[in-house]
Amino acid sequence: MATRSGEKGRDNRLVHYGRLLLAILAILIAAAHLSSIGGSSGGGGTTHAAPPLGAQALGLWIQIEIIAYAVIAVVFLLGIRKWYPAAVVFNAFNVILYFLSSYVAIPGITAHAFGSRFGSFGTSLGSTVLIVSWVALLILSIIFLKYDKGSKLEGEI
Repeated sequence: MATRSGEKGRDNRLVHYGRLLLAILAILIAAAHLSSIGGSSGGGGTTHAAPPLGAQALGLWIQIEIIAYAVIAVVFLLGIRKWYPAAVVFNAFNVILYFLSSYVAIPGITAHAFGSRFGSFGTSLGSTVLIVSWVALLILSIIFLKYDKGSKLEGEI
């Protein structure tokens, strides 16, 4: 009997460390997105022409992703299982959009396909972190969707 409780304790620790890893991956994704909008916040005394609508839409989408991945990090860190499916779907959507945008233009977001995206994989630390974190988060979150029962906070929320 002591063996089963020891295994259950080990499994609980593994789940907690896995949730922490998922949260770290989500924060890495948000940080990689932050680096892509670093210089876009105006300020200073000079006047500039407004960026095209497509650039504004892309900037807005990236800001939404930053917020969403911060929320996803909290969801996994706290083990709020009822939000796992939404996190998985949002992340899968972003991964698909990223890979799709290397072949075709995405209306409202990109004016042309970014065929060079995968050429910079391995040379650009930001894109490498983004792609690896996206794929790892997707795979691990699907696994956790199946095996994680959620935390005790789930019943209180």
